Amino acid sequence: MQLNYPLGKTYPRSIEEQETLAGLTRNDLSQARFYKICDDAGGPKYLWDKLLAALKEEMAAGYLAVGSGVITQRNAFFSRVHKTLCISPPEEVEIQLSNGDLVTVQRFNFKEQLQRLLVSRVYLDLDNIDLANTQHPWTSSFPDGYLPTHTSLVDSTWYHGTSRT
Repeated sequence: MQLNYPLGKTYPRSIEEQETLAGLTRNDLSQARFYKICDDAGGPKYLWDKLLAALKEEMAAGYLAVGSGVITQRNAFFSRVHKTLCISPPEEVEIQLSNGDLVTVQRFNFKEQLQRLLVSRVYLDLDNIDLANTQHPWTSSFPDGYLPTHTSLVDSTWYHGTSRT
């Protein structure tokens, strides 16, 4: 594209002209928009790359149809999932702080969530759990001479010291 504008003067350019001058495609601009959204949300620099890879994988498997209109925003998605899985929503509780301010916090039913987790398919198979003593999975003691590998919280020096006291 040839520029025939005198130096020192400003001339408005259409978006298409600006893109052509910069050598950017619509695809480049779309990706730049997603990178900026991730940056603005405080996400790591690689977040969009991970999201893009996951999107491609889900779409290739036929699990996700972006143009179908079935994809919903966060609130609608979690509302639907909570109803489907019969998960009780968090309870709003007002708490008075030491300075006298009243704040509203969300309180989840931890006991219910823990029970659901423990009966899930992942934890029903003990091979999926990093156990310090595989011979006695429900004990909090460790075999003599056992050295922690620090692969999880329960397999750490801190946990070993704390559980013995």
